[in-house]
Amino acid sequence: MRKGFLAVFLLLIILTSSCKRNKLCTMEYRMVYVTVSDSAGKAVVLDSNYTEIVNSKKKIIEPADSLEKTKGIYLLITDSQKDIIAENVETDVNFIGKKGSAVVVVEHYVITQDGCHIRLVSGNTNIVIHHSQ
Repeated sequence: MRKGFLAVFLLLIILTSSCKRNKLCTMEYRMVYVTVSDSAGKAVVLDSNYTEIVNSKKKIIEPADSLEKTKGIYLLITDSQKDIIAENVETDVNFIGKKGSAVVVVEHYVITQDGCHIRLVSGNTNIVIHHSQ
């Protein structure tokens, strides 16, 4: 009985020490994706893209996987950037996509994080651009 209690106690210490502020976080890794297509439903391959925090103008740049990019799928934000935004505060961000030097996508989102994971509060994750360049 004592060994079982000790094992559970040690496990709880390890779990709580792995997150900030002694939170118990799940081991999942969350990512928010957006898809970009034209009005015919064809994937749009952007030359560059980033997520910008509206208030600070800080850019979050995630390298795009070439296979996902050919499908028009892009990362908006991941758990690895959660500390860039304040905990439990709704934060306005924009997804910005370019073809050449022209900005072809500016889409607004609200995100938050709870100290463990990011979460999309609002915003359209299926972006349709009407004039592909």
